Amino acid sequence: MQQTEQYQLNQWELADRVRMEDFNADNAKIDAALAAQASTLSAHAAQLAKLGNCQVWTTTYKGTGTVGPD
Repeated sequence: MQQTEQYQLNQWELADRVRMEDFNADNAKIDAALAAQASTLSAHAAQLAKLGNCQVWTTTYKGTGTVGPD
């Protein structure tokens, strides 16, 4: 039986015997990967919430070409 490169999930071939244990093992791997991803996203969201609001201002100025108090 072959396995995927990233998560080593089962990839059956025609001659392979399909077993419930293999499906359960794959589902446990997928569940763990999704839980880790959700935990990371939650942690990032919590950190972003602490950053507050950022405001960016832009403006323009057209000068008169002179220097001085006037």
